[in-house]
Amino acid sequence: GGLFPGDPRTIYEQARWETPAMRISDFRWRESRLAYSVAKGQMLPRISASGWYGSNYFRNFDSDKATASFSSQMKNNLGKQVGISLSVPIFTGLNRHTAMNRSRNAMRIAEQENIEAERLLEREIEQAVLDVEGYAREYAQAVKKTVYQEEAHRANQVRFDQGLISALELQNSTN
Repeated sequence: GGLFPGDPRTIYEQARWETPAMRISDFRWRESRLAYSVAKGQMLPRISASGWYGSNYFRNFDSDKATASFSSQMKNNLGKQVGISLSVPIFTGLNRHTAMNRSRNAMRIAEQENIEAERLLEREIEQAVLDVEGYAREYAQAVKKTVYQEEAHRANQVRFDQGLISALELQNSTN
């Protein structure tokens, strides 16, 4: 409130999403959360499916025997394959568990750094608002002082014109 036309909380809410340092901090925290999710996913069993469908054509150029026609060979040599596999991380579980713990710790550190960046931004904004309000008060005081000094000088000018003060006193008033 005060002389500055802006509430620190309102300024913070806008600066929170527009300040590069906060955006970097937010993205680092988001990246660490995603890395943790990936590490947790590494602990789960994996199921994969595959398939193959094809045919081939064969011709022996050294033999005088008649080769079966292309269409009959493609039909007769047709092959199909379907497969499903399940991979359970039993023997690599310790490495994956360690990686998951590391990524969880990195996520917590990034979260705390983000919270600290928010606090720092809020503190900087509050200090800037206080500084602006202080400078505004100083300026208002300086304007008042100038008005009073000009009034005093005009009064001294009138007194000089009436012969009540010397030129030296008028010069000091002017200065």
